Amino acid sequence: MNVEGFEFAAPPGFRTEEMTVGYRMGLPGSGPGPSIIVQSKPARTGAKLETLAAETMTELTQTIAHLKNLVRAEL
Repeated sequence: MNVEGFEFAAPPGFRTEEMTVGYRMGLPGSGPGPSIIVQSKPARTGAKLETLAAETMTELTQTIAHLKNLVRAEL
């Protein structure tokens, strides 16, 4: 795995199960700026896509200030 120059190779037999990546806008040392954290993890066994999408939308509206009127659409 290579993320912006950081390389990591898991030992043989291991696989990626969950990943969290943080992004920050602006130049290093320029002070606080907008940021976002992206998390990837496996879905619960048996969970329906519709349920997972609704849970994600609920979580986003509760954690991102002023986020309103989200609309689901087919991929």
